[in-house]
Amino acid sequence: MIICPGSLAVQWQGELFQKFHLPFEILTNDRIEAARTGNAFVEIPLLIVRLDKLSRNEELQTKLRHTDWDLVVVDEAHKMSASFFGGEIKETKRYKLGKLLSTLTRHFLLMTATPHNGKEEDFQLFLALLDGDRFEGRFRDGVHGCDT
Repeated sequence: MIICPGSLAVQWQGELFQKFHLPFEILTNDRIEAARTGNAFVEIPLLIVRLDKLSRNEELQTKLRHTDWDLVVVDEAHKMSASFFGGEIKETKRYKLGKLLSTLTRHFLLMTATPHNGKEEDFQLFLALLDGDRFEGRFRDGVHGCDT
């Protein structure tokens, strides 16, 4: 499954077919409604999903929870951000989606060419999407370093 911004879905579909002859299908409202099982995620093995369509739709996320994937790729993954400020973690809908996606596969690829904002705690939160145990983050255990 490929998760990407809506503006990149058709490009992903074309590139995957042109380079690898993989017939990925873009998840549309029509395809969701036409699902014989009621869950298009179960029926479409090669799927491209628009990031905001999925992050904003709890019903789709519920259906997604009942699946597992060999590989999940997120393009423009920096959009799945969370922030740590004032002792609190602020999770966006996209970040919560990232947490869900990470539970559905052993092979989770986050792709971005955008540098992080320089805030180490925020970057640790982002990396925790890949491995929550390895990247627990200093924000969780109260250990903060400083230059002396």
